[in-house]
This record gives sequence, C-alpha cells and structure tokens, in this order.
Amino acid sequence: MLYTNTTVTEVDLWGSDLSTTLLASYLADCLRVNYTIQKLSLRRCGVTGRVAETLFQQLRHNGALHTLDLSSNRFFNQRGCLMFSSKPGRAALCAYLRHPRCTLKKLLLKDCNIRNSDLRTLGEALQDNNT
Repeated sequence: MLYTNTTVTEVDLWGSDLSTTLLASYLADCLRVNYTIQKLSLRRCGVTGRVAETLFQQLRHNGALHTLDLSSNRFFNQRGCLMFSSKPGRAALCAYLRHPRCTLKKLLLKDCNIRNSDLRTLGEALQDNNT
C-alpha cells in the first residue's frame, strides 16, 4: 500500500514491533520508493542495531523525509548494548545523516539512553549534514 500511495505524508507506527528485520525491510523498501512521506514516527518500536541498519540504508534513497522520531527506543540497556553500541546501527544512522539526500530537519531521540560519546558521534554526523 505504501509503495504506490502518493498522498500519505505521515506514517506513525508508535508501539509497533519492528524488532524483526523482515518488517523493518518492508518498511524500508516502502520508504525507499515512496517520496511523499515527510514524517516517520517509530516511537517505542524496538528499533535495534540490525533493524536500524536496514532502515537507514534504505532511507538514503528517500529525499522527502523531514522528521524522524526514534524516541523511547531503548538504544542502551544496562549492559550498554543495542543500537548505538552496535557498530552497524550507529554507522548506518551516521551515514544516513551525512548522506547528501538526507533532508531531515528534526530527529527526535527522547528517552533513548544515549551516552555522551554517542551524542558526540551524532553531533559530528549532523555537522556534516547541510539540511
């Protein structure tokens, strides 16, 4: 449905389980070919390293996304592992933020347990982004 729908500008998947790469791959493929989606909310969706890698690699093809909400995804558990401690997840997000087709104006990461060192990495990626 999202593949061909050119009137949808916002997708809110709040609370959906994206912990499997199959569902994330479908979403990523849709975002890759649908250039009308400007706002994507993945709040509390269980986004982890492999899912993030899949999603961000495809988002580089989408030049319309302006707002990405990844809030309340526990990127760090008490052992310090999940998306940002995962090199593929962190690298994929930073590569997306640096990509020339990245048009993000707003990136929401509220309540994600992001560490200072990862904020530094994200800050460097955002500095490279001209949007």
